[in-house]
Amino acid sequence: MGGGSPMEKMKISRPKDIDFIDLVLKWSIKDIFDETLYQFQVEKIPESFESVDHYLSSFVFPLLEETRAYIAVSLKDIVKAPFAELISFEVVLEPNGSLVFDVEVNYWRNHCCDGRVPYRTSPGDIVVISNVKLEDASDLQRSGYWTFAYVTDVNENDALVNFKVRVPPGSGNVKGMRGSCHVVFLVNVMSNKRVWNMLRVRENLNMIEKVLCPVQEIEQKCDVCSEYDAPVGEVMPNLLSKLNDSQANAIFTSLAAVRCYHKASVELICGPPGTGKTRTLSVMLVELLHMKCKTVTCAPTDVTTARVASHLVKLVRESSKNEYDGFCPLGDILLFGNKNCEDGEDIAEISLDYRVDRLEECLAPTNGLNACLSSMISFLEELCEQEKAPKVNVKISSSVDLARSQFTSTASSLRRYMLMICTHVPIEFLRKENVDRIVLALSQLDSTERMLFSCQQPFGVSLIIQSLKDLQQSLWTLHFPSATSKDLIMEFCIQMASSIFCTASTSYTLHSVESKPFDLLVVDDADQLKECEAVIPLQLRGLRHVVLAGDEFKLTAVVKSRIAREAGLGRSLFKRLGSLDHVKHLLNIQYRMHPSISQFPNSIFHRRQIIDAPDVKSKAYEKIYLTGQSFGPYAFINVPWGEEELDNLGHRRNLVEVALVMQMVQSLFKAWSTASKKKLRIGVISPYAAQVLAIQDRLGQKYNNHAHFEVNVQTVDGFQGGEEDIVIISTVRSNHAGSSGFLSSLHWTNVALTRARHCLWILGNEKTLLNSNSIWEELILDAKDRQCFFHADEDTNMRKTILDAKKELDQLDDFLNGDSVLFKDQKWKVVFSENFGKSFRKLASSCLRKYVLTLLVKLASGWRPKRKNVDLVCKNSSQVVKKFKVVEGRYLVCTVDIQKEEFFHTQVLKVWDILPLEEFPGFLRRLDAVCLTYTKDFINLCNQKYFVGDLEVPKCWEVHREVVQYKNDAERKLNRESGYVENSRVSESFLLMKFYSLSSGVVTHLLSDRHGEEIDVPFEVTNEEREIILFNKSSFILGRSGTGKTTVLTMKLFQKEQQHHSSVHGLNVAEESRFGLYEEHEDDHSIRETNRTTLHQLFVTVSPKLCYAVNKQVSQLKRFSLGESFWAESSFEADEFDGMTPFRDLPNSFIGIPYKKYPLVITFHKFLMMLDGTVGSSYFNKFNLKWNLSKDRSLRSVAIETFIREKEISYDRFCCLYWPHFRRQLTKNLDPSRVFTEIMSHIKGGLHAGDFHDGKLSRDAYVLMSKNRVSNLSVENREGIYDIFQAYEKMKMKRGEFDISDLVNDIHLRLKRDHLDGDKMDFVYIDEVQDLTMRQLSLFKYICRNVDEGFVFSGDTAQTIARGVDFRFEDIRSLFYTEFLMDSKSDVRRKDKGQLSCVFQLLQNFRTHTGVLKIAQSVINLLSHFFPQSVDVLKSETSLIGGASPVLLTTGNDENAIITLFGNKGNNSGKIVGFGAEQVILVRDESAKQEVYGLVGQKALILTIVECKGLEFEASLLVAYCA
Repeated sequence: MGGGSPMEKMKISRPKDIDFIDLVLKWSIKDIFDETLYQFQVEKIPESFESVDHYLSSFVFPLLEETRAYIAVSLKDIVKAPFAELISFEVVLEPNGSLVFDVEVNYWRNHCCDGRVPYRTSPGDIVVISNVKLEDASDLQRSGYWTFAYVTDVNENDALVNFKVRVPPGSGNVKGMRGSCHVVFLVNVMSNKRVWNMLRVRENLNMIEKVLCPVQEIEQKCDVCSEYDAPVGEVMPNLLSKLNDSQANAIFTSLAAVRCYHKASVELICGPPGTGKTRTLSVMLVELLHMKCKTVTCAPTDVTTARVASHLVKLVRESSKNEYDGFCPLGDILLFGNKNCEDGEDIAEISLDYRVDRLEECLAPTNGLNACLSSMISFLEELCEQEKAPKVNVKISSSVDLARSQFTSTASSLRRYMLMICTHVPIEFLRKENVDRIVLALSQLDSTERMLFSCQQPFGVSLIIQSLKDLQQSLWTLHFPSATSKDLIMEFCIQMASSIFCTASTSYTLHSVESKPFDLLVVDDADQLKECEAVIPLQLRGLRHVVLAGDEFKLTAVVKSRIAREAGLGRSLFKRLGSLDHVKHLLNIQYRMHPSISQFPNSIFHRRQIIDAPDVKSKAYEKIYLTGQSFGPYAFINVPWGEEELDNLGHRRNLVEVALVMQMVQSLFKAWSTASKKKLRIGVISPYAAQVLAIQDRLGQKYNNHAHFEVNVQTVDGFQGGEEDIVIISTVRSNHAGSSGFLSSLHWTNVALTRARHCLWILGNEKTLLNSNSIWEELILDAKDRQCFFHADEDTNMRKTILDAKKELDQLDDFLNGDSVLFKDQKWKVVFSENFGKSFRKLASSCLRKYVLTLLVKLASGWRPKRKNVDLVCKNSSQVVKKFKVVEGRYLVCTVDIQKEEFFHTQVLKVWDILPLEEFPGFLRRLDAVCLTYTKDFINLCNQKYFVGDLEVPKCWEVHREVVQYKNDAERKLNRESGYVENSRVSESFLLMKFYSLSSGVVTHLLSDRHGEEIDVPFEVTNEEREIILFNKSSFILGRSGTGKTTVLTMKLFQKEQQHHSSVHGLNVAEESRFGLYEEHEDDHSIRETNRTTLHQLFVTVSPKLCYAVNKQVSQLKRFSLGESFWAESSFEADEFDGMTPFRDLPNSFIGIPYKKYPLVITFHKFLMMLDGTVGSSYFNKFNLKWNLSKDRSLRSVAIETFIREKEISYDRFCCLYWPHFRRQLTKNLDPSRVFTEIMSHIKGGLHAGDFHDGKLSRDAYVLMSKNRVSNLSVENREGIYDIFQAYEKMKMKRGEFDISDLVNDIHLRLKRDHLDGDKMDFVYIDEVQDLTMRQLSLFKYICRNVDEGFVFSGDTAQTIARGVDFRFEDIRSLFYTEFLMDSKSDVRRKDKGQLSCVFQLLQNFRTHTGVLKIAQSVINLLSHFFPQSVDVLKSETSLIGGASPVLLTTGNDENAIITLFGNKGNNSGKIVGFGAEQVILVRDESAKQEVYGLVGQKALILTIVECKGLEFEASLLVAYCA
């Protein structure tokens, strides 16, 4: 481990001689992250087995696979793991080639597990020792030394910092590690190691063979002992009286089986929540103590074993009160392996460590019990001698005081040790007569002390002396262990105990202790114990009987590995026997939950077999803690306004639900404070740790000082087995997809719902859970049927809490939704414009925001002000506009629109904006112009009013009535050829404005209305855009910035998705042909979507930001347009494109792409990586990287990306590291940018570079370009550039670096030689093609077989700013003809060879106004005139929006214009009014940027032309741009 080669996958059938730790330490880092390491050796664990060997060996490989996955998970989170700095590292032993070291560290940072428990080193820990600080698993791949190590032992006196570790063979270099080295904790594998060892041995197979028998044989009763089926009659009557029949029958049956010495037995006790399973087991264990049976009680966790042990101790204490005075004999009960459990004094007195310490103290030879007895005997004998001596008439007060002091000291220690030995040593070992002697001695000591201190003459001292001597003599005959050996005392405690408690894993220790054979194994929470772990206690010496107690609907064992989980490693013996119909003793009366709480889980999980106890059904059991309908015994409270989000660690939380939990707890505390202040326990449960931590952070220490008011916040795992007076469940999930995660688990739900005694309140999103296709759908429907379903906004306090939380989170605009808390049960549906959203967010005051929302609530409810001047009328169209005062001088502007619902047309309230009064005339003029396109009938319907009382309510019309909105000539009036130009800011244009109906959650159909015949999208597209979208051939789209090129590509892609969806659902080919979607060919060459289940579409662009935007848009179109039934099957995650770590779930290959990933929206860089990983040997294999990249996908990606960051030559790297090293006579009079462009775009990336075997133009071919292409480079210039190119190639090879053209050419060579496997694309969309070279573009011909129809190229060479790229858009058509169409000539059946579509030109600009477009066009005209071969010729762009031309700023006297605008010393002067976040200063390059920054400072945003690409601003200031 830590540097070796990958481990060979071992062929293990039965692990006889293989040490588990040796095996684990041999794993390499690749093995650990290789999910297929044991995939083909892990087999499904069956329910029945052929033999013991078959049974035990079935767990071997699942156990190994789970261990591998466990370590892999911990490595992925290594940054959060506990770590310490290494102080010393000294070798102490070298057994069998392994090395054992003494390790000392300074101190441990980071807590473990849930982040609250300090880490403590334990045997079985796997740690990493490294000479670098590990922040990520990839750090293990860096240079430096590291190794895994196994903690074998810890120093009991200093376990935190001093321990021993074992490292794998071959780790000798670790011997000298010192100083800056670190130790990082990963996992503890002690439990798995113990299971492994028990799979190797064959000790007591009585119970193993028994659990492998057919169920009928397991349940068969003993013929000899069947008479004992009746109650045994030895359980104490007072305990029996407190049990119900089901509990008593379970005990009697189990005890009867234990009394049988002829047949082994297995009993199953099913104890649903609250049915007294723990009490039943503890009563049974009390009786087993009386029966002198040696019993071991196991559970999966320390908490469970401690809980059962605590109950048993309490019962033993109650039963011994009358028998023993002053002590309780607990020596028969022992709990070990429970160091971290905090369950009070009861647990401490039976814990092994505590008991060993007390007995070590008691048995100490110099000051223990025996020494105290001797001291007391000597003292009393001296006292007798003094009484016999003749009396002397002297003062004796000093001697009396000395005697009293001496007696008190000796008696105190003697009493303590006598009580200690009676408590911690079994009475059976002490013998009853010795216990009686101790009781007598205690009484005699008390009487002697009273006489001494009352100045009475002591009498009977000789009797006391004799009594103590007899006790000392009798105790001396007992075989106590030596006090000098803790190990012997520990062994003694285990041997003497009759009832031992430990986890199943810790029971491994019992195999090595010689003791009386065990009669019975009791397993509590047996449903959570993996069957392979149960093998440990099942093989205990002499064991013949087992009682398994559990509940099949509690949480199951956690299994990290998917493969092991699917194989059944997490299945328990309890579950397996239950699935084979083994009889269970059902405890059928529950004593915990109010009937309203138990009703649902009882009906769902236990088929109504559980009865509510009389106590919980009584009126007294129903508690009213808070007033209000929502706070009865059982309530589901709907909270649809919380946002499910991820914290900085990627964990889910819902901060609105956090706020509601806090409000409920505070209300409970306030009510408790004013009431009786009786003990009140509140539990808060959530499935997500991030939610738990968020609530705990808000709670802080607030209620810690109130002893009787407790708030416990945990995940379900922390609550299992517990109960509280009130439980609040925060479900967290709130999403449109109905995704519920952990909540869908029946086991999780059962545990969460059954922890409350008196009240259970559930917070959740109704819609999310109803759509979750889980048990929560039934829960909500049940709550509604039982009238236990409530809305949070129905409670005044909760409504205020939600509003306050949304205000604090700055999410008030979330309430602009007709379904929100503010619009609940209102009359009007409300739709909002983009302008309104912007204005709302600009409101500075939170109070003003709340007022606007309140006003909308009132308007939606039908309220209208009584003043008559609310309505305004547009002059020409007669459209009524409503204005409502928000604040002095600002008004909410609304109109009424008509919306078609499923069965009727209805009026809706359309909110336009929040405007000052002075802007109303302009707003009305602009709105009037738009409304002139509406029909008179439509406007009349909008203007109609209908009142119910004082409320204005929306009018409705039957759906069969035709409501026509637009006039027939509306399109002509708004068309750009009509000459209508709207003089407004682009962002405020009514013609470009989008409206969204947030109340419904659904937008109108986006692309295809009638199966693709027409396109209808949520926002208007122009006729020319529609033509391109409907065009069904490979095409080329040319348009300047802001003309909607990307929108057209996105809509075209989505149209194909819709058409494919229609074809899959029954649209035949004839209909497709009629619609013109696909051309039918006789040779069946074209794509027939009806024969496909997945449409393979690929969208590629260079920019990660654009990639993210397109992905997000397509995702939204799919979600809102076609509905959940179809798109739920397509996983198109917008979160994957974050610009930093994109495509992490997408393999670097076109092989095996999950169908849910389509359509693929990727960057060109990702496209190259996928091609590289698909064809032949990776280009990067030729470099000497750290790993063999072909075998591990995750490590391969990390290594390649790291290598690319360090070794890829960009233009900046070329300028800094290469250009200065070329000969000056070569670089003289040449610009590095031009040289880099010539190399990348022509020599290595040009149209004809592929004609040469190495993908590079020869010198002659390159120089010849001076004659064949219009160029300002002379032959001499080209000769010099080629010399630089050759020097560059040599230098690059020597440095071990590469450029993107090298990768592209290598892929081309492999594609020519090898077949491209994996998915072929049906349609490919390449955006921003001006950023790619010809050679790069030609790669796409290999990935798509649909040449005639499958390609769309979009871009604008006027926007070419990528360094090293130089070509015209027409070059793409030439490339497509020669390398795409003509290369497909091998298919002789093809028709229409060589036919290309024209270049579509987008001419209407949606981003800017006519003034800017005119000046931009003049610049393009100049470029076209002087550089005709570098810029594509386009018609002039147009805009519906008018505007002034840009202003040229000049100053006199050679003064700098920047200084004139901003003042001198820009960093220190005041801010310029009107220049803010929506404005930008644009400069040519970095040097100009630094110069301007020196003048302006931080007063304005300054960007280079490269940095501003893709961004939009309201105003731009160009400074020295053409200098």
